[in-house]
Amino acid sequence: MIELLLKEQQEQVINGFILLINSYLEKQKHIYVILEPMEDDEVNHIFLKTGMSYTEPVSLFDNRLEDVGPRISEFGKNKDFDRWIIEKALFHRWTALFISDVDLTTFTEHISYLCNAVTFEHKPVIFRMYPPAILNEWLTALQKENQAYRALGICSDILYVMDFPEQVAHYHFEHNLVTRQELDLLNHQTQEIAVPVEFDLIDIPTDEKWWLTENQVNSLSYARAYHLIHELRKNLLSIPSIQKSYTPLEVHRQLIQLINLCFQYHIIDIFFVSELAKLYFANKECWIAQKEECIKIFQSTQPEADKLENIAILLQGNQEQ
Repeated sequence: MIELLLKEQQEQVINGFILLINSYLEKQKHIYVILEPMEDDEVNHIFLKTGMSYTEPVSLFDNRLEDVGPRISEFGKNKDFDRWIIEKALFHRWTALFISDVDLTTFTEHISYLCNAVTFEHKPVIFRMYPPAILNEWLTALQKENQAYRALGICSDILYVMDFPEQVAHYHFEHNLVTRQELDLLNHQTQEIAVPVEFDLIDIPTDEKWWLTENQVNSLSYARAYHLIHELRKNLLSIPSIQKSYTPLEVHRQLIQLINLCFQYHIIDIFFVSELAKLYFANKECWIAQKEECIKIFQSTQPEADKLENIAILLQGNQEQ
């Protein structure tokens, strides 16, 4: 995602991240990254290339996690690995930075606890809570339940890139309180984000596995759609007509707006969002002209498949006129 910025902007944002990281290293904090080998071949390659050591979460109920689970490594132990994290992994949203006072073994044990979860329907699941797209939505859900400190208070801070490469979410955990800031590394701005508490503290029924409430499970639907953005942008920019008409940053911005519009009307189906994006870019002028009619279809009680078909008929019908 860093490629969305101009060269000088890329350098400014990367340098901003380096300053943040160094401020924690100077305080002798541990900085951990959690990488999913299945996310991309490059993740496996960097471990082979650098010989970077790692730990893996222990499976408490299912040995599948040992085969497909994440790798947890400490930043500051290998210069080549650190450079790859800063220049690649953070901006691909493959990892957040988890800052903590505890050692690697203790941190890994806690991530094991979170990964081995049970849903509100009493179903055991492997919960991959660590990629930024999921972490962002889950942390918001946790704050609404007064559960964020209980889940991730083992960290003093968590940092990760948001929807745009210059935007960084910063969670701070201290004295049972959790605060969230959004940092703009290009304009040197900081905004405090308030998350209203909606629930009383929930009594977790077991200490062995993390309990995923219905509210937390629902938040993951939004995370999956946001995770789609980067793959969808790449696919759209492979279409010559779109590549000719839009810059990568323009495509990215409009995808964010489109997905947020879907969320506004509680549309979170990934197939719907993907197909709607293709219709949008193929019929942009008609979309602008017919936006109110499109929103009426969004607001209707039709099944999502019918909504998509009716939007397609509306846009393509106007295109032919």
